[in-house]
Amino acid sequence: MKFHHLVLSPNSPISQRNMELPSEIIDQILSAYVMNWPLEEIRRWRINSRDAWEDFTTSSDHNALGFWHGTYYYETKFYRQGLYDITSLLDCRLVSRRWDFSMCRLLRKQMWWNLQFDNKHTFERAVECCEAEDGGPISWIRSLSLDTMDDLRTFEHINDDDYIILNSYVNQLKTAEEWSTRSDFKLHYDKSKELRLLRQVFDKLTSIERFSVVFPDARSSDDLKAQCYDMQGVSEVIATLQYGLRSSAFCHLVDLSLMVPSTWHAGQLGDALSQDAKDRLSHLRLVIVDETGPSGSVEYIRVEEGNYDGDLDTILTSGHAPSNVQVAYHNKDYQNDLWCFVASCQNLKSLAIEATHYLQLDLLDWNPTSGSRGLRNISLRRVWASVSSIRRLLSASSGSTMPAAIQRVALDDVKIYEDGGNWDEVFDHLLARCPDLQIFCVTQLSYFTGHPRYEHNNKPWENYSSVWTEYDDENNNDRKLLHMINKKMIQRAGSSRYNYPVRLHGYGFDNGRTVVRNYSRAHPSHNCNILIPVSTS
Repeated sequence: MKFHHLVLSPNSPISQRNMELPSEIIDQILSAYVMNWPLEEIRRWRINSRDAWEDFTTSSDHNALGFWHGTYYYETKFYRQGLYDITSLLDCRLVSRRWDFSMCRLLRKQMWWNLQFDNKHTFERAVECCEAEDGGPISWIRSLSLDTMDDLRTFEHINDDDYIILNSYVNQLKTAEEWSTRSDFKLHYDKSKELRLLRQVFDKLTSIERFSVVFPDARSSDDLKAQCYDMQGVSEVIATLQYGLRSSAFCHLVDLSLMVPSTWHAGQLGDALSQDAKDRLSHLRLVIVDETGPSGSVEYIRVEEGNYDGDLDTILTSGHAPSNVQVAYHNKDYQNDLWCFVASCQNLKSLAIEATHYLQLDLLDWNPTSGSRGLRNISLRRVWASVSSIRRLLSASSGSTMPAAIQRVALDDVKIYEDGGNWDEVFDHLLARCPDLQIFCVTQLSYFTGHPRYEHNNKPWENYSSVWTEYDDENNNDRKLLHMINKKMIQRAGSSRYNYPVRLHGYGFDNGRTVVRNYSRAHPSHNCNILIPVSTS
């Protein structure tokens, strides 16, 4: 593939002849720098970054009509959008003020303004921009990100196993890491200047549409050590973020991504938004990053023997101590704060909940607005659920006769209660009532140990399967219906399984030939031919 791009200097003959072009023509020329790149493989185990979440939720409207063995079918192409050759694009600013204006407008749509909490110079530069004439470049900002907050995770609790876990410990300051630029380690760093500058930035911003916040994660080791946060520092940052979310700068917010230490912090930031602001939200991503303490991570099962339901809460048995944040605001104890925030956002198109300690999806009372087709994109990680609570997120509004709008589903480590139904009921719902489904990436779906279909995974930190389900039950259609969904998705992706951005193993998709089967006998409610064109090259 060849790319042709435009490079202009202020003294070139071309720039002299064209600097007075109408803005519409300049916009059209600069739009050539916006490329649709083929979407790479989606990691089934986690939509673990803001960029990956953006790729996952980006709609694919590029359809091509294909013809195969006498039958027409639609081929969906999956793309992510980005800028090509930014250096040349920035050179276009030098052509004229009009070109500079058009380029800034393009960057406003495509780029994030990144503020690094541990680097006060990013705040100083932002304030300098604020003080420029007419608000300066910052008045153009539509996407704002706050990250690099490692100075908020400052020490470790080292506990004694003397049965007084939470009262017998020493604090060890964080030591230098490979990327650390610090040599003066403290329990608390004075960030009053940075926070004051951040409030000034919030005061100057005019119309933020996308906002992302990333706190550092915290982990435990099996010797009763736990990474801990500067509680004063975290509280100060949360208060400043609440100040910003209440300001007029966020009155146009439609996309919010929060990676926070605990469910309590998610609720605190949610409370800062007015109901009008929540009603405007289209995309919401809530990620919990503190995984300290018993059952906080699948990795802990190496020493938490028998904790296959993820409900162990005894520190000595686990060997994994909690952080100071989890002692004060345990994720399970304060999960209602998170669920209430989600429930108050009824116009969502995309929702992601990524937990560390398992959260209870049944506590979420979310209903889309009347007449709505519901969510388009959903991602869940480490939640306990019932079939009814999952299907509610995959359906149109209550009483609606319209099909669900769901297009992309990512489920990772979702566990169904022993009396919560079966996975094939979820898969059947997707096949029968979700005609727009494009991507279905799942891994480590399972049941509680008391469920009739429970299948044991003795090493869940390294043994992976799309769904863990009992083989011997002749009425078990979990794998069969999941297989049907995967085939249907490949068919929609076009002439080859390689067009589908989800890697599938163990489903017979590597046989190098086209497979056409009729599943109406196997499942009467799905009277359709599943057409699977597979590349033979």
